[in-house]
Amino acid sequence: MYFTKLETKDEVKVIFLFHIIGLILELYKTSPGIGSWSYPEDAFFKIATVPLYSGFMYAAVGSYISQAWRIFKLELTHYEHYVWSLGLCFLIYINF
Repeated sequence: MYFTKLETKDEVKVIFLFHIIGLILELYKTSPGIGSWSYPEDAFFKIATVPLYSGFMYAAVGSYISQAWRIFKLELTHYEHYVWSLGLCFLIYINF
């Protein structure tokens, strides 16, 4: 997508970051200590118990967000509440 100019270099970075974060979250949630769910099927590419395609699901979300941000020319104005954002992120993490 980058070489066809459909995505910028920054968008590729965001997609990669979403893929890595998603893979880490899946590793955590499928670990024996947590055991929220599992991937019992065989997979050709797998890290520990997590198939690589699980990270691609998160990467698809990152791709949509980054492209929508660019296409719709979104921007934050008067953003002053960074502490509120951290609190919200913490609450979302606890809920997850």
